[in-house]
Amino acid sequence: MKIRRNWAEAVELVQEQAKTLPVEVTIKDAKFQRDVLIHDGGRLEEIPGTKRPIDESEDDEDSAAAADAAEEESTRGLSALLAGSHRKKVIIGAGVIVLASLTASGIWVFSQNGDGDQNDDAAVQEPWIFPEDETPLALNGRHLLASTDDRSGLALYDTETGTLLDSWDISTTGGARIMSTPEAIAVDPGEGEVVVATMESQRLREGELNTRGSAPVLHSGSTYTAMNSLAEPEQIPDGAVVFAGDPDGAYLASSPATVTDPDGNDVDLEEPAEGYERTLFIAATPERIVTLWADPEEEESSQLVIHDPESGDVLTAEETDEEDFTPVRGTVLLGEEFYLTEDHELDALCEGYEVLTGHLLCPDGNGWASPISDITADEDFLAVSPEAYIQASDRTVHTLTDTED
Repeated sequence: MKIRRNWAEAVELVQEQAKTLPVEVTIKDAKFQRDVLIHDGGRLEEIPGTKRPIDESEDDEDSAAAADAAEEESTRGLSALLAGSHRKKVIIGAGVIVLASLTASGIWVFSQNGDGDQNDDAAVQEPWIFPEDETPLALNGRHLLASTDDRSGLALYDTETGTLLDSWDISTTGGARIMSTPEAIAVDPGEGEVVVATMESQRLREGELNTRGSAPVLHSGSTYTAMNSLAEPEQIPDGAVVFAGDPDGAYLASSPATVTDPDGNDVDLEEPAEGYERTLFIAATPERIVTLWADPEEEESSQLVIHDPESGDVLTAEETDEEDFTPVRGTVLLGEEFYLTEDHELDALCEGYEVLTGHLLCPDGNGWASPISDITADEDFLAVSPEAYIQASDRTVHTLTDTED
């Protein structure tokens, strides 16, 4: 028979049987594998630079090893396996966990499925518990960035496994500008450095974070760094400013009302009425450019204008006396009363709304629902994104797949 253990039990068993820690672990899913260390207390730490595509030949060897180990009936082999060197190879595969000594002294098999049934189609990752003494700031399907409760430091976790990837002694007591997308997370505590985590790397970068687009973009002095070119900052042209980020680069703006899109095309924005002047660049995405215009002869008269991002034509224009505009992922908030809908119209904000980890949510029974996305929940969140969430009741972290509701 196979020795069946779920993920949490497997980690606990490794800790119990190992004579010394850490133990090296190779985590495999359907496409990639990466190495982590299991430390005392069950803390997981990813080893930088070890993420790599699955080697099909290794998969065949692991499957054969699992088949050979299936007849074992106890965990005596695991104890012997972990008794020597403090670094052993533990392969967590799609359906089984194979523990294999680097000296080939033994192999052990665990099922990742709680019911004991093997699943060859995809890895089953059980939720992990988010630390009690930390506060989530941003998350996506790959990364979860948190601050300590006293806001004296930041910690970055693998959203799926709970592996601690990195940490920084950076204070967020004065607040922080935050942005998350499926591809990247960025947090700017306002001290001249920004934590940026992408699918490939995580590090501190100099500059300030701009959150007025559909992706983070950093600017520092006369240069800017977009998510598609993190290795090399780009020069801001004379007379231009960084307007907003985009997965393919950045929008730049120049007076009086010209926007340069990520492809380098200049778009002249149409005025909403004759004689009006552009007073504020608010937000830019592939769907719309948002600006504020005013009549110089009437100080109280301003218009919030939505432009076509390709032609610059006015799509809609709304009279407003609001001066507080907050770009939020997918929309713009006007003070605490209105937000921009997907149809480029102003709508009233719901009573009791929250912006949670960068997402606009409205109360819905005992849970939440977003007026601008498909995010819904029957109970309270600690953190949420379209790719992952933290449940408030038990602090468990869940990643969402294409098959989940």
